[in-house]
Amino acid sequence: MWDGIRVYRVPTPLEIEALSMKAQGYAAQQISNRIYPDRGVDRVQARISSLIAKTGTRKASQALYQLYRLEILPSPRKEHLIPMLTPREQIVLGMTTIDGLTYEEVATKLKLSSKTIGSNMTRIFQVLRSHNQVQALKEAVAHGDLEIKPPKQLWRGVV
Repeated sequence: MWDGIRVYRVPTPLEIEALSMKAQGYAAQQISNRIYPDRGVDRVQARISSLIAKTGTRKASQALYQLYRLEILPSPRKEHLIPMLTPREQIVLGMTTIDGLTYEEVATKLKLSSKTIGSNMTRIFQVLRSHNQVQALKEAVAHGDLEIKPPKQLWRGVV
């Protein structure tokens, strides 16, 4: 796939399913039991790591964002839901999930303490009823707190 800037390798269906289940709040053991009943949790993490590499990202939440952006997964946006986060929480969540920054990096950029960013993320997880950053990203997009920016161009084919 090409988005007008770079070429991406398309993840396998099992890689996509593993990340989708993580975005739904499933724990690694639950994902393993469902997708790889005869293998361990390591296999789930290997699939997600492979997907992260294919999307050229650093974190699973960034990879999920790319799957939405490249229309590999449909956007979870639900028009009847309203944003639930404050503007600052939206910025903090976007920086940690979409930009892939650590709490310390976000704190430095926003001139806040890491503890404040951690507190913000705890509240974000509570408000969005999320257990991890991947699930928080999915819920924030569904509620309209974070927006998916479409690629300049989108081309699918064999390179």
